[in-house]
Amino acid sequence: MCVQYMDDGRNGLVHKSMSAGEGAVEVLASYDLVKPEPWGGFWTDEGLRLLDED
Repeated sequence: MCVQYMDDGRNGLVHKSMSAGEGAVEVLASYDLVKPEPWGGFWTDEGLRLLDED
């Protein structure tokens, strides 16, 4: 579902100015998984480690 509202490319997470994506960035930032930016954010080292856990 997150992919529907966000792109994860070279520029980090881009929420496409949709409220669901903006909310997702806020929640991820509250857990220090994303460094927020006006257009979205960048994964932190901790966030990247979490993504790598399978």
